Amino acid sequence: MLKKIFTAFLVLSFFFVANVQAQFRQIPSAVTNAFHKKYPDAEDVSWKDKITSFQATFTQDDVETAAWFNSDGSWKQTEVTVPIREIPSNIREKIQKTKFANWDIKDAVRVQKPDNGIQYRISLSGESILDKRVLIYSEDGELLKSAMSL
Repeated sequence: MLKKIFTAFLVLSFFFVANVQAQFRQIPSAVTNAFHKKYPDAEDVSWKDKITSFQATFTQDDVETAAWFNSDGSWKQTEVTVPIREIPSNIREKIQKTKFANWDIKDAVRVQKPDNGIQYRISLSGESILDKRVLIYSEDGELLKSAMSL
């Protein structure tokens, strides 16, 4: 009985490992070439296959950055975490005029997209553990999206 369980475990383990390895795609040269063209000074680059795109995490000018590319090499977006004190003042003022004015800003990310310019994704939390929100602002301070988060 123990021998059958062990054998079944080995067989299942083999299929699991084979399945995981089969899911990993090689980063297309179109993607890496586009990345190096857009970020020639990037250091400590690591790649992740995000199924619908490829994400490069890297350091540029001592700032940790993440960029996404489609499999054809077209750039989707770049994200950089922004210190809370560096959130643009027009966006900080807009937040103070919302019902979230007393909520804590947990983090801020500057998102650059090819067709939408620069946006800021601000994560907030309130008094309750369930009070979590993400606000997305355009660079000029227009609220583009407000969504609950986990």
